Amino acid sequence: METIGFIGLGILGSPMAQNIQKAGFPMVVYDIQESATKSLLESGARLASSPSEVAHLSNITLSSVPGPKEVQEVALGNHGVFHGIQKDDIYIDLSTSRPSLIQYIGKVFKEKGAHVMDAPVLSSPATAANREVIVMPSGEKELFERLLPLFESFADRVVYQGNLGMGSVCKLVNNMITL
Repeated sequence: METIGFIGLGILGSPMAQNIQKAGFPMVVYDIQESATKSLLESGARLASSPSEVAHLSNITLSSVPGPKEVQEVALGNHGVFHGIQKDDIYIDLSTSRPSLIQYIGKVFKEKGAHVMDAPVLSSPATAANREVIVMPSGEKELFERLLPLFESFADRVVYQGNLGMGSVCKLVNNMITL
């Protein structure tokens, strides 16, 4: 079974990560507030010291952070996922961000032979614990099909959106309509 890395264990990231762990995936976790990792560590996850270490120790790395600034820092910063990811590994961003940013990240990671997907979620912290999450992955179709069991471990609805960045487009449109 592939090792899953999870970065960003806030009010939405934490319940999603816990559901991934409950599904039996070995996990490596990181959050800027180390105390946020406690419940996952108590259940057997391994603690990493940075996003790059998460990626180095994982086959698939997910991030759930507040916005584009944090996505860019987690993915491409000095200690970002890019610096630890290996050839054929996968980075998936679950955050609400800009489509152009995830497309740029995808191009940069492709130079290393790594894959990128965006998979923003529609949920509230109260419902995420019960897997009442809609996830909207976009990127390579074959990759999506391979990752479907991972997505289903934390979401009750998984709706493939097409080319990289389309998940972010759909999330932003949803936010505009529902606010």
